[in-house]
Amino acid sequence: HATHFELSESEKWPLLFDGSVNKDHEKGIMYVVVGIKSSAAHFEHRRVIRETWGSLFSDESSVLRSRARLFFLVGKPQERGSDQEIIGMRNALEMERSQYGKDILLGDELDNVVDSFATITAKGASFMTKMNREYKFDHLVLLDDDVYLRPKRLYEYLRNSSTPKRRLYAGQVWAVEKKRMIRPVRDPKNKYYVSEESYPMRELFPFVNGPAMIFSHDFVKYIVRSRSFLRPLNNEDLTYGFWAIAAGV
Repeated sequence: HATHFELSESEKWPLLFDGSVNKDHEKGIMYVVVGIKSSAAHFEHRRVIRETWGSLFSDESSVLRSRARLFFLVGKPQERGSDQEIIGMRNALEMERSQYGKDILLGDELDNVVDSFATITAKGASFMTKMNREYKFDHLVLLDDDVYLRPKRLYEYLRNSSTPKRRLYAGQVWAVEKKRMIRPVRDPKNKYYVSEESYPMRELFPFVNGPAMIFSHDFVKYIVRSRSFLRPLNNEDLTYGFWAIAAGV
């Protein structure tokens, strides 16, 4: 159910549930858009995906070709190493984009987010913003580039009448699978570090873990409209969980 917020006029939150629902798939609305979070240097990961399960998104005989879109979220490559190495990386990415078309999103298409672990949430939110602006869709999926997706099963799940078209935030929930609550990482040297200041409780609430996440369009729209004041944590998975609670999903 939707959560009601009492806020001052200066900090009104955008409406998440405004009553609008996509009803006209015959007019070209996508069932799903898929964003694969990929490091700039992971050329081989992207090649394997394009040649295996990713090929179903472009196969002319597949229903996915007209009802789904697949993108690699790379962002702006870090400028590390020698000038020659930096230029080489840029040229290789541009060559990949010219070869495969628009399935790879670089910095200029993702709000110039720099490709790094620290900016992975911003990369995902930028992808949501671009998709919300350019496509009509029911669901959005975020994946890591080492995940093997079964597109037909995903398509069948999303088309199933029992699958919610609104207020959906789904995926693997470790707290449920392991049947125990997960504790926040308190070691500042760990990349998943969560400070007591940002989260003082000893146990984390159940949230979707990051290999694959499914978002309904209304939740995506909420994130897009609220990006300016939604605060991300070091942990991308936990961040989306917090945002889901804020949205009443």
